[in-house]
Amino acid sequence: MAYGPGNVVLVLIKSQHLTEVFASFGERHVPAEVVADNVATQVQRYLKAGVPVASYLADQLLLPMALSGAGEFSTLKPSSHTTTNIEVIKMFMATEITLDKKGSDCWHIGVGKAW
Repeated sequence: MAYGPGNVVLVLIKSQHLTEVFASFGERHVPAEVVADNVATQVQRYLKAGVPVASYLADQLLLPMALSGAGEFSTLKPSSHTTTNIEVIKMFMATEITLDKKGSDCWHIGVGKAW
């Protein structure tokens, strides 16, 4: 059995159609309060933006939408994982994927020709 370096804080935000999970992992010599503050900052940013999809889910939704031919969602500023995933999908599929900034921390991602 392997032991981790510290604690973990998980926060689940349940909505009608999805559940977002936020996590912050402890490290040696990092106070538990700092670990909790890290996850609280993530959650506050997500709630303030008023988007249904957070950063870590956004890149995971792209491939199923591309395979189905269409889809759209609003999210936080796309992470490097999201932008890389978009480029990889475009290399293998003739699918249009658009990124449009809608607010200070709100982006629209459209998959398929309709967007």
